[in-house]
Amino acid sequence: MQLAKIYPNCLNVHLGVETHADGLRFLYTVQKGVALDCCYGLYAAESAGFPQEVVEDARRIRVILAANKSNISRYVSYESSVSGMC
Repeated sequence: MQLAKIYPNCLNVHLGVETHADGLRFLYTVQKGVALDCCYGLYAAESAGFPQEVVEDARRIRVILAANKSNISRYVSYESSVSGMC
């Protein structure tokens, strides 16, 4: 959300999602604003079979960013965040 305030050409959007008791239903629509309900990207990554290490790194980064930390490089290395993706 802060990038859109700094850069006039930046726009916050998210993909539409419906939540159900048995999981998520992706609507394949782009909607304005930030998705406030949940981090669906982590759920999608798990569902797509991303390596668990990558998903856990993303969870840690999400917590750090939510706490407004500016330097995340000491928490996760580039190599560990991309291992197993290629």
